[in-house]
Amino acid sequence: MTTTNLLPLEFCLVIQYKESSQTDAPRYLDKDQTNALLQEIGQNIATQFPKMQETGLIGIGSIYHLNQIIRPNFPIYTQLFELAKVRFRAKTFKPLIVGIGTEAEKFDIDIFNKETSDFKEVLQVLPFLTVMPDNDEARTFFDELNESLTTNTPLSNAMTERLESLFGLEIDNISIATLADINGLFAAQLIQIGLEELWHIIKAVIFNLSEELQTLGSGHVLYWKLDEVVILTAHEKIFDEAMRDYQQNFETYRTTTLRLEHLFKSHRIPFTRQEVMDVEFFKAPATVERVREQIGSHIKAL
Repeated sequence: MTTTNLLPLEFCLVIQYKESSQTDAPRYLDKDQTNALLQEIGQNIATQFPKMQETGLIGIGSIYHLNQIIRPNFPIYTQLFELAKVRFRAKTFKPLIVGIGTEAEKFDIDIFNKETSDFKEVLQVLPFLTVMPDNDEARTFFDELNESLTTNTPLSNAMTERLESLFGLEIDNISIATLADINGLFAAQLIQIGLEELWHIIKAVIFNLSEELQTLGSGHVLYWKLDEVVILTAHEKIFDEAMRDYQQNFETYRTTTLRLEHLFKSHRIPFTRQEVMDVEFFKAPATVERVREQIGSHIKAL
């Protein structure tokens, strides 16, 4: 069956490096360097999955922090797929490696330019995706990759040495992961520090789910409804009574609020914060109806 559509599968190299070698300065590869790196990645995958040689591979000569990858609609991968649709044609498909590189200080496509991070991280990712004409055979192969690639694709020492040289890092570990794996890693990081409810909100935003309501362990109420997250917080005047069941003072509560705002900003998640003056709002579990009513009363008061 002939198809006019392309089927994408999003991957990345996960690079964990020594904190002593951490640098946030953008370091971009040129087109030839990017092509060579992608070719080596493809060959590593093909040792376990020979059908990989029949796919198209497109990627960027840059590494990014997770907060630039995990954003609403995954803009870096979305842009990569748009470029793939220009370079690959399903009806006349040919396996090809397309490296996006630059010899300048930045990419022409602004979304590919690396952003610095305020967080001390020792993990960055190099994004790429593979494409095939959309048919049953391709879907079966991509399902196999999704299920088995991470555990069945060892990377060579030469790959580690190449990445260290290209990006000026001392690498502890590298692995290939799917975008689903990266989302799982980010979720695990939040859950590990007791923020599972926050992950549910972020998941609703990045996957464009219609509605999500969560109350954090700090007492913050978060509500996502299509276009933004509303952070409902207790005003300082009612804090002691409203948050009597939470073991924290107002300064700790306010610091958590600022951290939430910073996290949403770094992931480009639209949000507003509303201070609630009604102590009764916090005395019962938050429901969608009560939250909508509170938001509505706040808007009327403006």
